[in-house]
Amino acid sequence: MDGNCFVPFCVPGLDLKARHTICAEQRGLSHASVRKRCRIAMNIGVQGELLNAERLLKRGQDSAALQSVRRLREFGVDLRIYNRLLNVCAENRNVHVADQILQLIRAEGKELDVITYTTLIKLYVRRKMMGRVGEALSSMRSKGIVPNIVTYNTVLNGLRNGTDVTGAALSILAEMKAQGIKPDVSTYSSIIAIHARSKNLEGVLERISEMKINDLVPDERLYSKLVRSFARDRMREQVERLLSVMKDDGTEVDASGRCALVRLYALEGDERAVRSIMDMSMTSSASSATASFNSALIGFCEANDMEAGERFFKDMCDQIAMDAYSISAVVRLCSMGGDPSRVLRIFRMMKERGVLPDPVAYSNVIDALGRLGDVRGAAEMFYEMLDQGMKPNIITYNILLNVFARQGEVEAMRQVFRRMQRDEIVPNHVTYTTLIAGLGRSGNVAGAEKLVEKMESRNCRPNVVTFTALMKCHADTGSIDGVEATRQRMLERRVIPNFATYNVLIDAYGKAGQIERAESAYQDMISADVLPTVVTFTTMMNMYQSAEKHEKVLEMFDLLVSMGLKPGLVSYNHLIYAYGHGSDLKKAEDVLDLMRKSGIRPDVVTYNSLIASYVRWGLVDKATDVLERMEEEGVEADHVSFSTILCATRNRGDSSAVTRLKDMAASKGCYIDEDLCAVVEY
Repeated sequence: MDGNCFVPFCVPGLDLKARHTICAEQRGLSHASVRKRCRIAMNIGVQGELLNAERLLKRGQDSAALQSVRRLREFGVDLRIYNRLLNVCAENRNVHVADQILQLIRAEGKELDVITYTTLIKLYVRRKMMGRVGEALSSMRSKGIVPNIVTYNTVLNGLRNGTDVTGAALSILAEMKAQGIKPDVSTYSSIIAIHARSKNLEGVLERISEMKINDLVPDERLYSKLVRSFARDRMREQVERLLSVMKDDGTEVDASGRCALVRLYALEGDERAVRSIMDMSMTSSASSATASFNSALIGFCEANDMEAGERFFKDMCDQIAMDAYSISAVVRLCSMGGDPSRVLRIFRMMKERGVLPDPVAYSNVIDALGRLGDVRGAAEMFYEMLDQGMKPNIITYNILLNVFARQGEVEAMRQVFRRMQRDEIVPNHVTYTTLIAGLGRSGNVAGAEKLVEKMESRNCRPNVVTFTALMKCHADTGSIDGVEATRQRMLERRVIPNFATYNVLIDAYGKAGQIERAESAYQDMISADVLPTVVTFTTMMNMYQSAEKHEKVLEMFDLLVSMGLKPGLVSYNHLIYAYGHGSDLKKAEDVLDLMRKSGIRPDVVTYNSLIASYVRWGLVDKATDVLERMEEEGVEADHVSFSTILCATRNRGDSSAVTRLKDMAASKGCYIDEDLCAVVEY
C-alpha cells in the first residue's frame, strides 16, 4: 500500500477524525483499519519529532527545541515523552526549557509523577539550586507522591558539597527507612561523603557499620575516597584509623589513595612512612609507583623540606619510571634552592634518562627559572620548546609574559604578545593582568590604564585581579589618588574586592603615612567578611614599625596567630624589632629560637633587627657576637650589619675595634653607610 496516504497521521494540526476521513477516502479502508494504521503512523511522527527535540536541546538551540516540543504536544503525547525531554534538560542543566515544558504539562492538566519530580530534582542538583530541590520534595509530599530510592539518592548527592547539611542528610535517611525504602551503596556513599566533608570520622565509621549490617560492602573506591578526604585536610590520626578499618575488612587503598598518603606523610616529614607506601605502589604497578613518587615530591615541596625531598629523589629516581609530571615536581623541588643553574642541570639530566617533557613540563621549567630571576634561561627554554615541535598554549604564553613582567621588561612583553597574536591565541584576563603588572613595574601607569580600556573595548571585562594589579601600579608610584580612583571604578562596575585588593590598599596608605586610613581599610576588609592573610598582618606590622608603634606590631602578631595563620620570616623579623626596640630585649632573643623551632631560617634582616636592638640597649659586644653567629649559620652580613655595629663602636671610642670592623666589612665587599651612622649616633 502507498505509505503516502498516511502522511496526515504524521502531520500535527489535524484532529483524529479528520485524519481518519482523509485516509478512508483515499483508499476506501474501514475506520478500524485506519485506526490501527493511524497508531503506527502516529508513533513514527512522535518518535521523529522527539528525536528532533532532543537533538536541538543537546545543541543548546532552545527556541527551536521549544517549537519542536509544542509540535509534539499536538500529537497528544503522554507524560513519558515529557519526562524524557526533561531528562535531556537535566543532562544539559537547562532550567529555562525545563520550566517551559512544565508549563505545557500543567496546561494539559497532567499530574507530575515520581519520575518527573526525580528528573527535576536531578536538574536542580546539577545547577546547585537546593532551594528548588526542597520545593520539589515539598510538592511531592503535599500530593501524596512517595519519593523512590533514586529520588532520595539524587537529593543526597546534591547535599554532598553543602555545609552544615549533616542533619538534613540524616533526616532523609530516617525518612527512607520510615517509607520502607532500603538504602543502597549510593545512599550511604553520599552520607559518608557529607560526614567526611565535615571531618566527622565517627559519623563515617557509624555509617560504614550500618552498611555492613545491611549486607552492603564498602569497597576499595569508597575507602580510598575517604583516605583522600582526610589526608587532604592533614588529619593523620583519622587516616590511620581508616587504614586500620580497611585492614580488618581486607581492603587495600587504591592508587589515588596512596598518592594522598605519601603527600600527607611528606608534608609531616615522615620519610619512613613515605617509603613504606612507595613499596606498596611499586608492587602494584609502574604507573602507580610513578604517581606516588610525584605526589611525595610535591608533598616535600609544600613542606619546604628540600633536604628530605632531595634524599627521596636520589634514592628512588633509579627505581621509578619517571614521566613528564615528574619533571615538573623535581623542578619545583630544585627551585627551592634558589639556584637556576641547578634547575637546568636536573632538567637536562632527566631528559638524558629518557624522560620526555611535555608542554606543561616546559611551562613549569620556564616559570621556575623566571621566579629565580633567570630571564634568559626562561626565554631559551621557550625556544627549545618550539624546536621540539610543541605549540605553546595560552598558559605557556602567560607564564613567559609573567617572567618578563617581573623584571618590568616592557619590550620583551610586547614581542611575546605579538607572537601570541601571530599564533592566533586570544589573550585572556591573565594575559592582560600580567601586562598591566609589568607596565606598573616599569613605571608606565598611563600604559596600564590604556590597557584596561583596551580590555573593556575587546569585551574582556576586567576582574578583581586586573583592578588590583592596576591599583598596585598607582600604589608603587605613591599615587593615593590613583589608588582611590581605581577602587571607585571597581565599585561602579560591581567588582568585589578580595584579600589582595585590601592588602594593596592598606600598603598604599601605610607607605604614605596615612595610618588611620590604612586601619579603616582593614576594618572594611573585616566588615566585608574577607579574611586577612599573613601578608595583611605583615603589611600592618611594617606600617606600625615605621611609625615606631611597637605595641601595635605585637598586637598584630598576636592577632595573626589567633586566626590560625602561620607567621612567616617577615612577621618574625618585625616581632624581633618590636621587642628589641620596645621594652623586652629577652623576648626578642627568644623569637630567634621560636623561628628555628618553626623551621624558619633567620636571614640577614632578622639578624640586623637583633643587632639594632642590642645597639639600642648599649650592648655593643653582644651585637658584635651576632656577626660571628651569622657567619657560623651561613648568613652573609651586609652594609647595614657592619654600619650599625661600627658606628656604635666608634661612639664608644674603641678605635682598634673600629679598624677591625672596617677591614671585615671591606673583605665582604660592604660599605659603611654614614647616614645610618648618624641615626645610630643620634
